[in-house]
Amino acid sequence: MDRKVFYVNSNNGVTAVVPESVYQEIQNRRNIAQEARDIGREVINLPPARPVFTFSDHPALKGFVTGSKKAMRLLLGDAKTELGNIWVPFSNGNQWSGDSDYVEAELLFRTSADEILEHFDLS
Repeated sequence: MDRKVFYVNSNNGVTAVVPESVYQEIQNRRNIAQEARDIGREVINLPPARPVFTFSDHPALKGFVTGSKKAMRLLLGDAKTELGNIWVPFSNGNQWSGDSDYVEAELLFRTSADEILEHFDLS
């Protein structure tokens, strides 16, 4: 049986983890945006590809991130991980900014228990 593949990236003590299918969707959206720029078209703002699981041991991030770094290691188990060019939600404090657009955009990245069960094969 092939190991599942997840893509990871870190910033400011937060690690983002996405399943391979989500990473492919992120790449597809980047390609669409680049094609639009190449022909001089306006780039539309697509909703984020999700889920993006986030992990940090910083106490102030509890309730925002998916879980701790220990939880990340347990969830990933023996899955294959690759460095990916992905946004790391909750790593720049946008969830606390005074700008409601930034707050709303960042909060879209919170994940649910059902998403964890589905993407880490726990169901």
